[in-house]
Formats: sequence, structure tokens, C-alpha cells
Amino acid sequence: MAITWQTSLFTGIEIVDEQHKRIFAKFDEFFEACDHGAAGQDLECLLTYLKDYTQVHFHDEEDYMAGALYPEFGRHRELHRKFITDLSVLDKEIGQEGEVRQIHILTTKRLLIRWFIQHIRLEDRNFAAYLVEQNSFPTSP
Repeated sequence: MAITWQTSLFTGIEIVDEQHKRIFAKFDEFFEACDHGAAGQDLECLLTYLKDYTQVHFHDEEDYMAGALYPEFGRHRELHRKFITDLSVLDKEIGQEGEVRQIHILTTKRLLIRWFIQHIRLEDRNFAAYLVEQNSFPTSP
């Protein structure tokens, strides 16, 4: 099961789109590992990467939103915080159990696919539409 970047996820905000592509490439590595029976170790690497990289990505997005006076900024930021919390709970659960189980892999897949694709398609693209409407597309955070 591969998960790849799709043009339907394009926001038009260059750095945000590049960051999304990097995140999707990491997801794809994980899903490849799942298909080849190496998901346990790769899941831990993916979670570490996501904890670190989504902090950077969310910070950049939020800087854009604050700078553009995006009216949905607070709600969008809360969605980011919820994702980070969900990721932390999953990581803590794996750490407490001391091993990666199939349920962790399935939960991670569901979280990644459902959250990121829906979030980009709905939330990030709404922000991009707002920027177009305001004629204030950023070039860098």
C-alpha cells in the first residue's frame, strides 16, 4: 500500500507543498516497510521523524496564518495540536508496551491517511484560498 503526493493536495504555497511532499515520502517509506514485514522498527523511526518535522511544518504554516491574519488561525492551530497529541499518545503507548504491535501499525496508518489527507484537502487548501482572496501569497515564513 503506497501513499503518494497527489496534485489534489497542492495548496500553491511553495514551501508548505514541499514540506507536505517530504512528509508523504516518509509515510511511503513506512508503508513500504509494512508491506515487507519491517514495520516495527520503521514505525518508531517514522514517529520520531513526524514528531520533529511536523513541529517545524506546523510552525511555518502557523506563521503564515498569523501574518495573513487568517480568521481560522486559532481553530487550525488547535487541529495541529490535536494531531501532535494523538501522535504523542501513540508513541507513549508503544513505549510502555515495549514493542510495536499490529494495532499500532494500523492506528498509525489510519491516523496518517485520514488526518493528513483530510487536513491538507480541507484545512490547508482553505487557507490557500483565503490567501488568494486576500492577494497575499507568501514566499517564505
